[in-house]
Amino acid sequence: MDALRMTTRPRKKVEVFRTDIATLEQAQKLERLLLERFPQLRISFDLEDRDRILRIVHERPLDIDQITGITGRLKITAEVLDR
Repeated sequence: MDALRMTTRPRKKVEVFRTDIATLEQAQKLERLLLERFPQLRISFDLEDRDRILRIVHERPLDIDQITGITGRLKITAEVLDR
């Protein structure tokens, strides 16, 4: 019976964005703004990839429009890559 009461942890999901981030400073500013708004996210970048990747790990539903709204304010284009 106790096995049925086990709590399950939410599954982590990853959203991957193609961006036009040009500098490390831009990436750091974006990360700071995203974490101010969504402190539970894990954010990473691969700026050496030709798609200048932004990776966001989340457990709760992620509002893509809010993410792209923040990137847009910084004049950064971010597009979700197809899975």
